[in-house]
Amino acid sequence: MRCTLLMLVLVGASAQASPFDSKVLPALKRGEDVLRVVKVQGAQAPQVWIDRLVKDSIADLVPIIAACQDYVGLIPRVQKVILHKAGAPNHRCELFLDMPFPFSDVRSTVQYSGKIGTKEVVMRYVQVAGDYKTHSGAWHLRSLGKLTWVHYRLHVDLGQPLPDWLINSFTKGALRKTLDGITERLRR
Repeated sequence: MRCTLLMLVLVGASAQASPFDSKVLPALKRGEDVLRVVKVQGAQAPQVWIDRLVKDSIADLVPIIAACQDYVGLIPRVQKVILHKAGAPNHRCELFLDMPFPFSDVRSTVQYSGKIGTKEVVMRYVQVAGDYKTHSGAWHLRSLGKLTWVHYRLHVDLGQPLPDWLINSFTKGALRKTLDGITERLRR
């Protein structure tokens, strides 16, 4: 069973900091996830970051991460996806998400950009239409020999303060479940 290291650090640094922080590598090598909550200047809601080492190659991971049309069942709360433009890393998807009470369900069309290489991958996305005030994130993958360092960032702002229970269950829990789902899809 995976041990989980939970680092709930409200960092005052920019949310654009380097995704691969060598200080978290020892925990990752022990099989622990590293979660961080990062303040975003000018935003009410923080970004939530997760890091994990996986025993899969970048070549194995990219087809799952880049297939936004297959996010139902992979990313928690995604009920439906419409692919508007294919072609990772520059694809566009419309996501329909089931939000917990008392929030209304939301829709978000996100545009991806980035680069896909054999040793490193960056796929950023930003909402171009939808119900969130802000919906953005990024996948960063780095090859470490036979392992891949997966770093994922999520920034969701509904335009109102998010209660701690929502940040804990919806964002942090969703990030873990998403990475678990990717691993499960690789094993099928």
